[in-house]
Amino acid sequence: MLQILNEENKYGSQIYLAFIEKGLTAIYQPGDVTINKPLKQEIHRRYYDFVSKQYDKIRTERKINVSREQLVNFIEDAFNQINSQQIRNRTIAESFNICGLNPYSDDLTAFHRHLDSLEENKCYAAMIEKRTALDLK
Repeated sequence: MLQILNEENKYGSQIYLAFIEKGLTAIYQPGDVTINKPLKQEIHRRYYDFVSKQYDKIRTERKINVSREQLVNFIEDAFNQINSQQIRNRTIAESFNICGLNPYSDDLTAFHRHLDSLEENKCYAAMIEKRTALDLK
């Protein structure tokens, strides 16, 4: 892998290899941050919309069944919505700025906003605090 990167970089490319430690993909992994998370949120939203329409059928002892076909529809609809938005908002391209991994930019504003948003999660806040303390040493 390193040989391929070295060969590509000879011709002006700026390809870097970065290892992401376990538990940090929600911070540093562009695919996780800008595709998986929104996709899961959209699937959840569609599921809860579906369940709320079944409200009159809900009893405490009864589960709401979702067919495989309906679940696939949730996933397809969510994917198509996110994909269609890429033309306008270029979230996937921007994800490298959000994760602080754009080798062509020194601007870390988007990355700092991303870290600030993660502070809402106590687990991530603790990791960020520990990382900041280590960086200061």
